[in-house]
Amino acid sequence: MKKTLLSIGVALLFGFGAMAQGTFKFTNQYQSAGEMQYKSASHVAGLTYAVGDAFKVTLTATSQEAITELLAIIVDAGDWNVNQGKTCGKDWWGEITGMLAFPGGAIAAGETFTRSVTLIVPATGCITPVNANLAFTAKNAAFPAPGNAPGTTDGSVETKTFNFTNASVTVVKVATPPGTLMPQNPDGKNQVDKIEGKIPTPFAIGDKFDVTVTGKASANASDFQIVAVDARPESGNWAELSDYVNLEGTVTAGTAFTLTGEMVITAVPNAFAGLATSVALMASSDVDILGIENLVITITKQGTGVNKTALNAAIADANTVLAANANKTDAVKADFTAAIAAAQAVANNASATQPQVDGAVTALATAKAAFLAGATVGIGDVVADKGEVVGYFTVTGVKLNEAPAKGVYFVKYSNGAVEKRVK
Repeated sequence: MKKTLLSIGVALLFGFGAMAQGTFKFTNQYQSAGEMQYKSASHVAGLTYAVGDAFKVTLTATSQEAITELLAIIVDAGDWNVNQGKTCGKDWWGEITGMLAFPGGAIAAGETFTRSVTLIVPATGCITPVNANLAFTAKNAAFPAPGNAPGTTDGSVETKTFNFTNASVTVVKVATPPGTLMPQNPDGKNQVDKIEGKIPTPFAIGDKFDVTVTGKASANASDFQIVAVDARPESGNWAELSDYVNLEGTVTAGTAFTLTGEMVITAVPNAFAGLATSVALMASSDVDILGIENLVITITKQGTGVNKTALNAAIADANTVLAANANKTDAVKADFTAAIAAAQAVANNASATQPQVDGAVTALATAKAAFLAGATVGIGDVVADKGEVVGYFTVTGVKLNEAPAKGVYFVKYSNGAVEKRVK
């Protein structure tokens, strides 16, 4: 499995100008060692952008150089004459889409290839660009670093170029499924990453967590995996904190699913916050973009799960109280019975959170107090299916003016029925 974030950060982009049709010139100017770049506004002319939009980029070319990884991104390069390229609050450029590697792996020198990748506009995307460009970054450890202008370290001196020849590219906006989007990663798997704060903190090497993933997929999918990662830029964007967890379960298009697995921590970040405790979710499917509606990822440390002891005890007590107060009116008993059933539903719910369990305990205590304070059946009251209460009697047959506060007694109804009660 390739360990690459879909929205990986990139080196600064700078305007090199569009090349002649059919030849895409890559340069190392303003790049890091091991990277070279081509970008042009002509490939995305006339496109508009909104959060969640997806654009399928299809590239055909012959590469003059060997490339270990080829990535694509749509950016706003700004207007150098107006704002020195600063746009969307960024220096020199702003991301319109995330950056993603073309699936298919390495490209050999002299190889003619066709590759496609789908880029998605994230919530942080620069959707009102003044100078949108499609950019390709080619990687090879042998690519040299750029030179510097005298007295600077600006990387402005081009020291190497190469071309994609017979090159053509199309960029087409494509429909997206509902829910959380999982585009293809460089390995051809559908992936969503930078899902922050899902791992309870702090944690240590060797800690074990139960993982549950629920949702509804837009297409049939299989081989779901999840991995804990430190996704901060300073960590290199992808530092694994666990092994890849194979999630058990079946995922069928349009049907709610539940997947489960066990995660074991293998490394810890130097800070427990935000992107440092992220997870990435991957799956296999036959679609470029897999959508997951109502995606919920629950990760619970083993040995510190939800405690339902107090709730189960409260339910047992409530049932005892209900049975001991049979003289309550039908309406009062019905309300308390419904409250007990609601609490039992939470107790039976394997996905219930601790706040939900604690809330159920509180709600049941409130219902119990209301039940005990509720009306009791008196002489003249009507009880369903039994008619009117006509009297209370001791076990020796002595008639009472009202139900006793405690002890054994009998209730007689207008239909002739007699009921024994114990308080």
